[in-house]
Amino acid sequence: MRTKLTPILFLLAVAMSSPGWTQLQRVPIKNVEVKPALETYNRFLANRLLKAQNPGPGSGEKPFRRLEWYLEPRLQQDGSYPVGARWNAFLEVRANRSLMKANAMMTANWTVIGPNNFAGRMLDLAFDPNNANVIWAGAASGGIWHSANGGSTWTPMDDQLPMLAIGCIATHPTNSNIIYIGTGEGSFNIDAVEGVGVLKSIDGGATWTQTGLSFLLSQGEAVNEMVIDPSNPNVLIAATRDGIYRTADAGTTWTRTLGTSSGWDGKEVVMDPTNSNIVYVALGYPWGNANNGIYKSTDNGVTWTILTTGLPASTSLGRISLTISASSPNTLYAGIANTIGSGSSLLGIYRTTDGGSNWTLQSNSPNQYNGQGWYNNVIAVDPANASIVYSGGTNIYKSTDAGVTWATITNGIHVDFHAIAFNGGTLYAGCDGGLYKSTTGGSSWTSINSGLTTFQFYKMGSDFNNTNRAMGGTQDNGTKEYSGTTTWTTRLGGDGGEVVFDYSNSNIIYGEYQNGSH
Repeated sequence: MRTKLTPILFLLAVAMSSPGWTQLQRVPIKNVEVKPALETYNRFLANRLLKAQNPGPGSGEKPFRRLEWYLEPRLQQDGSYPVGARWNAFLEVRANRSLMKANAMMTANWTVIGPNNFAGRMLDLAFDPNNANVIWAGAASGGIWHSANGGSTWTPMDDQLPMLAIGCIATHPTNSNIIYIGTGEGSFNIDAVEGVGVLKSIDGGATWTQTGLSFLLSQGEAVNEMVIDPSNPNVLIAATRDGIYRTADAGTTWTRTLGTSSGWDGKEVVMDPTNSNIVYVALGYPWGNANNGIYKSTDNGVTWTILTTGLPASTSLGRISLTISASSPNTLYAGIANTIGSGSSLLGIYRTTDGGSNWTLQSNSPNQYNGQGWYNNVIAVDPANASIVYSGGTNIYKSTDAGVTWATITNGIHVDFHAIAFNGGTLYAGCDGGLYKSTTGGSSWTSINSGLTTFQFYKMGSDFNNTNRAMGGTQDNGTKEYSGTTTWTTRLGGDGGEVVFDYSNSNIIYGEYQNGSH
């Protein structure tokens, strides 16, 4: 388990180090701030140059002029980027790459070296309703993966997408070739990869197109969860960092039906399996917000009403996980974390048996989130028994009495869980160490990580005396060693970082651990 850092906003500063120059606070490079910033800075430079005709090297003008040259042709008159700019750039790169492949001189030869025996952070799972053996899995920065045999083997689907952070996946109820993916990691961790909206495939994941829900990477958005209406598959509802969106034309156009601006952080969306007009969403900005809470729609996601009876005040709620019972659709469970300022521990497991009209605190112990409720917070209910619930964050816990008492069931496998879902009677879980499944209600687990090459490497170092040896520091999977095969070996635990081999003596190796420890 790594030490998580509370998200921090970083600002870009341009320093003026020469005499006669002062440091600017920042030069914003985001959306509508860009054009006014350029104009303001130009006026600033003009005034300065009148006073100092020869400011000399290091004045900061040349770096700024390069920035200006880069941004000016890419911005619209209001300073914003054109809608779809990143996607269009991706299409251009893909076309150029096709031309390059035609010339053997321009083609690089790459070989996958793994690791095939470990996997990295996974954010979501989805299943083909028409084939129980087909699994779709989304990695935090490793793209979309497909298995046709229950997870025994995996195939990456289009590694050339413009965004490989897959926050959620939705599969069509009758057409197995139609898949939607929501991009971006919406957990507010400082190493999160942001998203570009919802992408769609109509050929089983071979190719992808952009839907009408499109974000700029610079907007810091993420699509956290999606559901498809099984009675009308043209309707999808998406929970995003920017509120709740709905499409009624299979993704061509989207309307935000809940939320107005920032502060409407949608984390979960679940649909009544017997009545698709009834939909629930959870908003859970982890620092706390007056908009936080559980909302219900009785008109297929068009309008929403907040549910409050029995639940804590909105401002005390952090991130919220939500699940609905397939065997008793009026029964839902919510796993609620404290706000980050209050430690982001377990605030409580709440249950409703009347469709959200009334909620009851079932338990607030043990602390399943271990201070990371803003980062990993999952919950699922057994589809055949509404009293059997699985919840957790650092580990997974199980309750057989409707959430009153809990016992941990994942000791011995990797920690930090981001996804949990049932496919029939099989329970699947995704964490910082890949994917696991249980056919015994969590009593035992099987790794399904073979070939799921989704490690997040921070840094790598090569042995200068052995071309078949290298080590890499990873997110929450320690420092791993490559020694010529796709089976890698663990050399340090926790989070890894830089790895350096001594140039003359490969037995001397330097590595990193959490918090900058060397």
